[in-house]
Amino acid sequence: MKNIVAAVDFSDVTPQVLAVAREQAEAFGANLHLVHAVDPGPSYEIYGFSPSEMPVNPWLDKALENAKDRLEKVAKDVGLPEGRVRVHYIASMPTDGIMRVAKDVTADLIVVGSHGHNLLGSILLGSCAQGIVRRAEYPALIVPVGKK
Repeated sequence: MKNIVAAVDFSDVTPQVLAVAREQAEAFGANLHLVHAVDPGPSYEIYGFSPSEMPVNPWLDKALENAKDRLEKVAKDVGLPEGRVRVHYIASMPTDGIMRVAKDVTADLIVVGSHGHNLLGSILLGSCAQGIVRRAEYPALIVPVGKK
């Protein structure tokens, strides 16, 4: 195992995801890739705009800069030797972004947290963990909410 991708959403599940991902990276001597995807907002292509005509999301650059700063702090605090942790912050729907990074780094494992939404919450809100499991081309480890 050489590359582990961990989804970081800065929620209350994040410390548990990082702990599990770090344990796996330590056990296998793998690199840890921390990923945060910033939802860029709606796609206006369905309304007839071409990508070059699409309205610019005024907060996207600031959100990406904030994600970069927060991920770099997490990377320093994760407890792996320098050079074994890499950060990836991208403008993308979360599942798409995680899958893109996993493919780019040829992930051996994807670690993602589950927020424990009930059925209605999963239907209304969707579930990144469900999306990863359905679409993953790589093994995925789901960390349940409340995992210690």
